[in-house]
Amino acid sequence: ESLLTLAMSVENSGDVRLAAARAAGQVADHGLEQRAEPLTTRSILDRLCAAALIARHRSEQAIKLNQLLGADVEPTVAGAALRSLYAIDPNLVVPLLNSTLQNADANIRRIGIETALMLPTVERVQLLSALLNDPHPGLRSQVRDGFFALSKTQELNGVIRQSTIAVLGGDDWRGQEQGAMLLGALDEESAAPRLLGLLDATRSEVSVASAWALKSLAVPETAAPVRDYVQRQTTSEELVTPSRDHQLAHLMELLGTLKYAAAIPLLEIYIPKTDRYGVNSRSCASWALGVIQEGQPNERLAKKLMERYADTNSLPPEVFEVRRAAVLTLGRLRAKPELAVLKRLLGEAVDQELMELSIRWALQQNSDDGPPVVGPIHLERRGWFLEPGLTNP
Repeated sequence: ESLLTLAMSVENSGDVRLAAARAAGQVADHGLEQRAEPLTTRSILDRLCAAALIARHRSEQAIKLNQLLGADVEPTVAGAALRSLYAIDPNLVVPLLNSTLQNADANIRRIGIETALMLPTVERVQLLSALLNDPHPGLRSQVRDGFFALSKTQELNGVIRQSTIAVLGGDDWRGQEQGAMLLGALDEESAAPRLLGLLDATRSEVSVASAWALKSLAVPETAAPVRDYVQRQTTSEELVTPSRDHQLAHLMELLGTLKYAAAIPLLEIYIPKTDRYGVNSRSCASWALGVIQEGQPNERLAKKLMERYADTNSLPPEVFEVRRAAVLTLGRLRAKPELAVLKRLLGEAVDQELMELSIRWALQQNSDDGPPVVGPIHLERRGWFLEPGLTNP
């Protein structure tokens, strides 16, 4: 009663009233419906107090009051009521689902998304697909991840794919990005032509996601157009950007995965050290050359790769990622002279260092030995409040 007196008195400040209402709503899980009902038609503060008072109530009257407040024009009021309904039973949010998904407030839309994903139907999937374009990055990612999980359900798989393809074909860059990632993860090969067209998208989010999706799909028919696109980017006079570097790296991995031999001359352009191309695209070009020519000795290429690995004293030295990719490709090429040099650099014990492990992997490709045995990792953490030898100051 003391809490209710504080919550209901208009003479108290708003923060005191709301804190008291929330406390009362946590103390009692029934019996406050009559106190809350008059507040539902008053000020925003009163409506917030009403939602707080019946937050844990499950009576029919409390549910009706929460559904009334769930349609409130004030997002803070609606959000509190919708959360209470969702906690009781997500089905209680369904009558408000359409308006919830279209609400201007991201937190309200989040509740609608959670409800639709918890209680999916074909119609709700179609409603949710529009939120792949949501302005809030967390919400559109939530829909994408939810669709991926629901796609394992046979009755929803088809509509998820169809709805996402429609979004990918639209003009909104947000939907294009999410659609590309989802369809790539779903191995939806019919999206490949659209993804090829989006490689030239003005938004880097779309162009990079499309490249990743094409790599994930690995459709053989995309190899030639991807090679042509990489060729245009390679000869472009524009300065390399991080997004283009990542995009080209994905596409080079695709060319390697598809073992597209026609791309070898193009990929070799990225071997020499240069600032013209990015680290990711250069290292992935080296990797792709090894995958395409695996088991096929290539002395000319092996010498170039060995130069990249050994380039540690120049200014600036070759970057680690390119050096490591060169080692992996030397292993795939069975480059025995170069591998013999690398072997002399190793000791008896296996070190944890990534480059050494890469060298040992490359050597393994040319022998019958098993993978290198890595010893236990010893880590020491200091700074605990209780340690041997420590005394309190």
